[in-house]
Amino acid sequence: MYDQPFPLSEELKRDLETSKSATSEKRVLKVVVKDESLIEVASQPFGDSLADDLVKARVLLEDNSPCFLLMRCDEKSNSPHWLLVAYCPDTAPPKEKMLYAACRKSIRAHLGNAHFTRDLFCTTKESLDMEGIKELRRGSTEMRGEVRSEHEKRLLEEKRAERDNSIRQAALPQIGLQYSESFKELLRNFKAKRENCVAVSVDDKSSLFDAHMCPYQNPGLLSSHLEETEPRYYLLRVRDRAILILSCPEGSPQNLKLLYAACKNSVATAIRDAGITIWKSFDVRSPNDLSDAACAEDPLPQHLPVLPYYSAVAKPLPPTSRAKGAAAAIKAQKFDEFL
Repeated sequence: MYDQPFPLSEELKRDLETSKSATSEKRVLKVVVKDESLIEVASQPFGDSLADDLVKARVLLEDNSPCFLLMRCDEKSNSPHWLLVAYCPDTAPPKEKMLYAACRKSIRAHLGNAHFTRDLFCTTKESLDMEGIKELRRGSTEMRGEVRSEHEKRLLEEKRAERDNSIRQAALPQIGLQYSESFKELLRNFKAKRENCVAVSVDDKSSLFDAHMCPYQNPGLLSSHLEETEPRYYLLRVRDRAILILSCPEGSPQNLKLLYAACKNSVATAIRDAGITIWKSFDVRSPNDLSDAACAEDPLPQHLPVLPYYSAVAKPLPPTSRAKGAAAAIKAQKFDEFL
């Protein structure tokens, strides 16, 4: 739904292309997201060493604002190796965390993955140091089978688990959600069959779920009146069954697409907690995706073919074959009568 490429500014493209040669003077590029584009806002030249430049780069980081740092790990050469630093402080707004997690691939796609070492994820300024770089290198060495010590392997696994957990927190931040009284009241009315369609919205600043009655109480009517500029959830009753629909128009802001996609499970949980069984859930991008047929279609086939016993369970081997152990092979069962 929201894995869409983010365009790069012309200045950033130019500097990235220049960085592929030994003539580049820039060690660090700071990149932020502005108006759904990736732009370069600051840079630093090559210093005495990578370790010194890492410490100097901390001044580019702000306490509450995520950003990317593109850092040359090699000295000046025609074969650059970039380190992509994804800086995402814990105090950053959840929607910004999601936005930066979604656009990281756009930078890699422009330069090509071959130019990058493994990404470094930081939540504090102090975590941007050579120890983080060394840990990435140790991980790469271990992947090539060059780490022989079992103790070292165990330590690497523990550190990798901690790092992976921080990556998941950065990419999938937890959002503190609140529910308005109208949201709760309309869910009660929907359960009691006093309402057949409820539209649900999320405020991107307060993360407050709100709801209002929707008069378009069948898929055909609803498809003609979907919100055109922002995403919405719709809880619709079809054939006396509850269907949860996430409408995400192509032209809606990228940050709202991310917010609604991330909150969908929370909406579904709140609906189930209200005693409503969701029979089906699906996403739409245009009115054409929402139809009577799409809503009426069973989420899973009602009647699955049942294999007979002799096809589903292999026959036991005779005693002589069992004695041969792993050398014996079970012949494949025939399914011709089901084709």
